[in-house]
Amino acid sequence: MSDGTDARVDACWHVCYHDGDVARVQSFLDQGVNINERAPCSGAAPLDAAIFGDHLPLVRYLIQRGADANGVGYGDNTALMAAANQGNSEVVELLLNEGADPNLASPVTGETPLHASTSHAYKEGMLDCVRLLLSVGANPNVKTKADIPTDRYYRDTRLVGETPLHLAAAYGD
Repeated sequence: MSDGTDARVDACWHVCYHDGDVARVQSFLDQGVNINERAPCSGAAPLDAAIFGDHLPLVRYLIQRGADANGVGYGDNTALMAAANQGNSEVVELLLNEGADPNLASPVTGETPLHASTSHAYKEGMLDCVRLLLSVGANPNVKTKADIPTDRYYRDTRLVGETPLHLAAAYGD
């Protein structure tokens, strides 16, 4: 855009990911950057970037300012899926407390936050994420969409209608 909006959104995304500086992000938002807009450089919203950068205070701030905990961001996934994929149980708990839907699936793959956490359950923090998600009603029987290309699971190139239990078993967890 000629008004510099794309550049401001990209800059905001970089601050969210790299610095986690709440004051700088506040300045971008005060200048009119849409808190839920996906950055052209990454396809991620500021909330996604704060989650990927592991900046819990910034995640809290963005939620308080109106970031959509159920919005689709990077990789056509929700913020809760991003947090579950990172194994960040503090962010998972925060998002759930703010109304994130534990059963909201990716419109592309059908994966849920529980799929994200069970496919990497060997990582630190993942078991806590699985427990949190199950405690609030995440459905362990939801299947991914069949025959969808994916790069999440390096043993497969396509999803085959797997439940979170299938993924945990496949990875020896």
